[in-house]
Amino acid sequence: MTMALSVDLTAGPYIGAIYGGMLGLLLSPLFMLRRANKNIFAVLVMCFTLSFPVAVIAGFTKMLWVAVGLTMLSMLSVYYFSMKDGFVTEKKLHVRKRIFIVPLFCIIVAATIAYSSEDKSVPSDIPALIEMLGDNDIGRHMAAARKLKAYGKAPFLTAIKHQNPNVRSVAAHFLGLLNDPSVQDVLIETSKDPDQYVRMWTAFSLGRIGDKKALPTLQLLAQDREEIVRLRAEEAINEIQRK
Repeated sequence: MTMALSVDLTAGPYIGAIYGGMLGLLLSPLFMLRRANKNIFAVLVMCFTLSFPVAVIAGFTKMLWVAVGLTMLSMLSVYYFSMKDGFVTEKKLHVRKRIFIVPLFCIIVAATIAYSSEDKSVPSDIPALIEMLGDNDIGRHMAAARKLKAYGKAPFLTAIKHQNPNVRSVAAHFLGLLNDPSVQDVLIETSKDPDQYVRMWTAFSLGRIGDKKALPTLQLLAQDREEIVRLRAEEAINEIQRK
């Protein structure tokens, strides 16, 4: 089933949250050694606030020890600089910029590794990428769609006629993201697809293109038997009417 969101959500945030929570529990005794410091809770907030983005992005690497290591490095560095020389008793935590250096470095490293690993896991030929659009793994089919996007509308016009409804659904979604009015006629035809998610993403894409000629089709979709299609069609109608 295709997610009813127009953004790429993979397991990264969830994995990152788990890593952050586990490391927080493991390192809490270390933090609490300084519990006499009246600012310890402010330090803890700073540690988790700056380390959580690292954990999330590191989750996209799908490499357990890389993600754990980068998150731990970020957390410990923030703790160290927060407590160093007792400056937290004298100044606000955000004053010293060096406290942000290691977390930022960890984010860059994690993002680089995640991007490299994704690129290697995705095939290069168009037919294989089209087949990959039907993968139940959201991260994989979105990675394939992003790679196909570099070839323009042609691969998606082929994919939207695929026998797998998951492939057609992703194709309908990305045809809208191309912002190419020339695909509107194909989308209008696709609005009659038997799969509810294909119809839903068709409504999304017609709204994204924003041509008032699509309003009759969207009005029909707004009366669809499936609520998810009706809601998306109504949003698309409102989007076009606002333009």
